[in-house]
Amino acid sequence: MKRQSTSPIPTGLPFGGPCTDSVVTCANESRKGELCGGQPDPDAFCDTEPGAGDGDCDACPVRGGTTTEDEMFILLGDYYLIEP
Repeated sequence: MKRQSTSPIPTGLPFGGPCTDSVVTCANESRKGELCGGQPDPDAFCDTEPGAGDGDCDACPVRGGTTTEDEMFILLGDYYLIEP
């Protein structure tokens, strides 16, 4: 899991960065993993009890990125050609 609020904007690359509101989920334990991005008050949707004020709608799926704050990965690969 990464946080939508702390994920940096990608610089010219088609991957990484904050997730869209359509896939953001609750980050707190009580409703962890429930979609909350389309709710009128997303943080209130994630509250442990109605009106508790402890909800946190800020979790994104990890898909990789280009910085350490955004799950940096480098696609490395080698191939070998074996001649018969």
